[in-house]
Amino acid sequence: MKIEGMRVPPRTITIRDVARLVGYETNVEVIDVQTQMSSSAWTLEDWANYFETPAAEREKVLNVISLEVTGTPMESMVAAPAMVVESDWVERDWPGDKRPTTDDASKWPKVQRYVLMGVQGAFTDFHIDFAASYVYYHVVWGRKVFLFAPPTPANLAAYRAWTSSARQASEWLGDALQQLSRVEIQTGETMLIPAGWIHAVHTPQDTLVIGGNFLSDFNVQMHWRLEEMEIATRVPRKFRFPHLIRLAWYVAAGWETRLRTENIAPRIRQGIAQLVKRLERELSTMHEYDAEDHLTAKAKRARDAVPHDRVPDADSLLQSLRGALEETPRKRSRT
Repeated sequence: MKIEGMRVPPRTITIRDVARLVGYETNVEVIDVQTQMSSSAWTLEDWANYFETPAAEREKVLNVISLEVTGTPMESMVAAPAMVVESDWVERDWPGDKRPTTDDASKWPKVQRYVLMGVQGAFTDFHIDFAASYVYYHVVWGRKVFLFAPPTPANLAAYRAWTSSARQASEWLGDALQQLSRVEIQTGETMLIPAGWIHAVHTPQDTLVIGGNFLSDFNVQMHWRLEEMEIATRVPRKFRFPHLIRLAWYVAAGWETRLRTENIAPRIRQGIAQLVKRLERELSTMHEYDAEDHLTAKAKRARDAVPHDRVPDADSLLQSLRGALEETPRKRSRT
């Protein structure tokens, strides 16, 4: 079945083709499956050489899950389904002129076009994608097996305890999760992973996948809940959704206009209210001073995250959004 808007590479594409299109000298982060530790010392040429080695001759089982190809010749082969693009905060609200395609994710949330390359036996332990982002996931060739658990309070509590435990490497989280289910996707199939779902991934055979992450208005509370968990459990910034708060300000600026001109479904309005609530905390942080009456480091980061090209006055923007949220139900009741 053809999915509207989605573009995927042909099934004849090889890992050598990926290396050629993206650049043989491009560095790629490679995960040692046994230790779940990563190394960025590899180039794509190194990776292609490894991948082409017969399975019996590979000294280690390795995995690549974070190669983003926007700004490379491979970008034209990878596009998310239309339903994803229409919901994606970055696609909708991050200005196009603020997305330098030749740069890495240091300037903007470049998380839309990942190429994942796993060899037979590769395994990714239980995790939730950064900021509880949604994921679209398409198997170009090969096969993947997922274990999923919904983000119930009990499961999230178990997940948080496990990620904070010194026994994480030796304990099987699946024993503590409720409503665990198995999903297998094969060549040509596409899956959408909901926000916040806990999952582990096994690769039964050499597999090539394309996919991407996105945030949307549908489950904003879950995005902030996981952000809070990531901070509490000290997840390094490199493994968190890039420029999350700057993106939130762009989204808020976009909604200031849309709330005045569109009829908004109740669930979306709830999401906007959660967005405002989170940014109110940022506004409060901006005014934190230390004992010597200097702005704290957190306050400086909060101020730097505001995109003044769209948000000249953060306080006024949030006041405007609060007013629009209060007005919308009354306006709709009179129509």
